[in-house]
Amino acid sequence: MIVPLLFSEVVNIHPVAIIVAILFFGGLWGFWGVFFAIPLGTLVNSVITVWPTVPPEKIKV
Repeated sequence: MIVPLLFSEVVNIHPVAIIVAILFFGGLWGFWGVFFAIPLGTLVNSVITVWPTVPPEKIKV
């Protein structure tokens, strides 16, 4: 299992997140999910990182 360690340095994602992405997308879309798991995992990580957060005082209830 050296592949997640190698890819984690390249795409700046934790190795466990790469394994989870492969399992998730592979279970969802089979072979093509495994094939595109790392790019999709990187995309999800980027979206989560740059998603704007709203301060609690700005939330109107």
